[in-house]
Amino acid sequence: MNRLALLGIALLAMATGCLFGLPPPNHLHGGETLHVAEDSEVLEVMGPGLHKEDHRRHSHGQPLHVLAAGATVHVAADYEQQRALNAPNAKLADRNPWILVEVIESPVEAQRGWKGWIHLQTTSAQPAPPPAPTIALLPRASLMCPDADSNELACSVNLAASTSLRVLGCAGKRVQVELFTADGLYLHGFVNPSQFPSSPCTTASRS
Repeated sequence: MNRLALLGIALLAMATGCLFGLPPPNHLHGGETLHVAEDSEVLEVMGPGLHKEDHRRHSHGQPLHVLAAGATVHVAADYEQQRALNAPNAKLADRNPWILVEVIESPVEAQRGWKGWIHLQTTSAQPAPPPAPTIALLPRASLMCPDADSNELACSVNLAASTSLRVLGCAGKRVQVELFTADGLYLHGFVNPSQFPSSPCTTASRS
């Protein structure tokens, strides 16, 4: 095989490798409707990579902007403009999975009107019922810990009595929970099982 043929094969391999793993073009424009199929972290700027962000790992008992599953969003009117500002002259910009949206409806009322970047893989073109989490009411005021094995002194987030929690399962000596606050913000952390009349882990869905 001559050197010209080898060069052609090498260039083809490089071109294929550059596109490997990239999402297809999204063909989205301002005003289009999307439905949020799973809880989706909302970023102020375009996401740093092609992957979805792990909002549970990012929270550690700290409030985050996370859009609730079941929400309806519109692609922001300035989505393509903002995308171009984030990645000027990027020929494959429409393959970036982070989409600038405005929240039209949400199961968490305080989230209506939010604007930010969410990952396209957390959405669907058609509405679909979100997964039904295991819900527990916290019978008395409690503290949320950032990690399953946190020292008690690190458990500093106050949860009021009758707070509605999503119970995710048991992790070590604590119950893994998440919730949305009255301001629409998301919290993920761990609560001592002694705060419940009976361990919710016996019926919790392990997500």
